Amino acid sequence: MATRNKLTRSIIMIAVIILVAFLANKFIARQVVIREANDPADDVLMTITARGGECENESCHYPVREIRGDGSYTHHDALSEEEVASLQSLILETDFTKSLPESSRTCGSSQDKTDTIWTFPEKYGKDRWFAACEIDIDDQARQKINSLTR
Repeated sequence: MATRNKLTRSIIMIAVIILVAFLANKFIARQVVIREANDPADDVLMTITARGGECENESCHYPVREIRGDGSYTHHDALSEEEVASLQSLILETDFTKSLPESSRTCGSSQDKTDTIWTFPEKYGKDRWFAACEIDIDDQARQKINSLTR
């Protein structure tokens, strides 16, 4: 009987240790995710690239520039806090999913030129891209984005 009680206590102790280890791992992993999610340097507000154009071997490769929540901008001077706040507000307030009718589009790629491509990962996910020439947004919003991304 004593051996049985000892075995039962050992099994319970092992189960408690496994449970504590599991919960501790979940807590630590959650803290890392929260810390990463709150790090503005990791928050890509917008990417800018291109498509189309005349390229050798029919494959064009354009660099992808990123604007992050901390204002860093790939291969450019950083945006100021005011510019970042302005861009964030513009992204939140603008519906980039509305398309212009095809007859109204003036895309350079239709004439072997390039089109500007934008993504807004925080709003639409990193795989949803928008050709600037196809989006039905007001001119003021378009001009503001262009002024911040040049």
